[in-house]
Amino acid sequence: MSEARDGKNFAAWLTLHGFRFIHVPNEGKRSYAVAASLKAQGLQPGFPDYLIFDDPQIAWELKSPGKEATTAQRKWLGTLHLLGWKVGCGTIKEAQDFIETFHEVPSRIRSVRKY
Repeated sequence: MSEARDGKNFAAWLTLHGFRFIHVPNEGKRSYAVAASLKAQGLQPGFPDYLIFDDPQIAWELKSPGKEATTAQRKWLGTLHLLGWKVGCGTIKEAQDFIETFHEVPSRIRSVRKY
């Protein structure tokens, strides 16, 4: 499954459970002009894919199975951790399990429609 499809499923799961979150569209191939414009506007390499603003605040870098965080992603997760955020990196299932250690999520609605 692609990270984009996983992202859609993760966003649907977060929405279903009423989390206040945002996806940071930091990934993707862009033209040089678009990349330069986004960099000038403040887009930072490695910033986590998802920020969840419910208490505690969680930053998550979503990965397909077998993929690992880049050095830039690990640095951002470390910085956010030092600022008091709960942080993690992994698959959609790992993200759900991590979130459930801090937030009660009813098991009867754990699953959402797959895209």
